[in-house]
Amino acid sequence: MISYWHAAALAHLAYAALVVFGALMAWMLSVKTAELRWPVMIYIAIIVVMGVAAFGTGRPVLIVAALFFIVSDAVLSVELFALHKDAHWRKFTPYVVWSTY
Repeated sequence: MISYWHAAALAHLAYAALVVFGALMAWMLSVKTAELRWPVMIYIAIIVVMGVAAFGTGRPVLIVAALFFIVSDAVLSVELFALHKDAHWRKFTPYVVWSTY
């Protein structure tokens, strides 16, 4: 069984990973979103807070669901704002989104 201190350390690592992921997404999308920059930045912040809240519950089903939602939204945002219209990766994005949404 995992101790309280190990669980707390893992939770803090998860929180930090979510914040870093959100910062990287914000950095990558800030130059690509033009007039939608601020709504996108606010949405990224909301998604990160949702992920932190899910991890804070300690319930595995909520954590997995939040992670799937984060992955699907990240793929959608990259597809919409960052990928070129003819990018090879566009063949795979629908499958990732549908399997994680």
